[in-house]
Amino acid sequence: MNIQKITNALIASAAIALTSAPAHAVLILEISDGTAAGTKTIIDGATSGTTYNGYTSNVDDAMIGLDGLISFSGAVGSFFANTSVGASKPQIGNSTEARLVLNSIDISGAAGSVTIRLTDTDYSLPVMPGSYGSSSLVAGITDGSVDVMTYLDTGNTAFGTGTLLGSFSSDGGAFSATENLYGVGISGPFALTQVANVTHTGAGQVTLVNASVSVPEPGSLALLGIGLLGIGFVGNRRRIKG
Repeated sequence: MNIQKITNALIASAAIALTSAPAHAVLILEISDGTAAGTKTIIDGATSGTTYNGYTSNVDDAMIGLDGLISFSGAVGSFFANTSVGASKPQIGNSTEARLVLNSIDISGAAGSVTIRLTDTDYSLPVMPGSYGSSSLVAGITDGSVDVMTYLDTGNTAFGTGTLLGSFSSDGGAFSATENLYGVGISGPFALTQVANVTHTGAGQVTLVNASVSVPEPGSLALLGIGLLGIGFVGNRRRIKG
């Protein structure tokens, strides 16, 4: 048996594994006009050809080296300009708050539609009694129409749509909305996904979308803090009595 050949094979296999998939959960950004040729897939920190969570990137991430930030800038279908940026852990959020943010600017050269999707997996929060709350915020301005949806998936699936946290639509002009949802049961790692559908009826139209989701929403965070303080107080009393 040639030990050197086996060693070389193992090194080669490891190199392939490292280039084919990130070692930790990362953001995936997808911009599509609904066709295979018009779909751009970007994986956080990766170059074109990287496969992760069943998705293969065909565009380099413009923010390689900045984990938790992802971006694309270019033409997609009828839109000659699309600039989309996503943010997640470890850049935003922390051990007690999961956050996902999507920003997109779209300018059309002709009538058409584009869908921007952003997802991240392996969010993990402290176990707390009852259920969590979520807060979905959306704002922007459009010359066309916009639909924005936010999802949480307890199956921890990329682009999973298990629970709809928020849904918003605008048929033109400036818009802003906040939607809070309570009673979201979470018992393990989960995924968050944001989807923005933009439709323009002609050339030269512009849409700006800013979307953000936080789990738990601020009220739940306050309750969690109170609960942890209570647990600490009870623990101290027990130690004193002992």
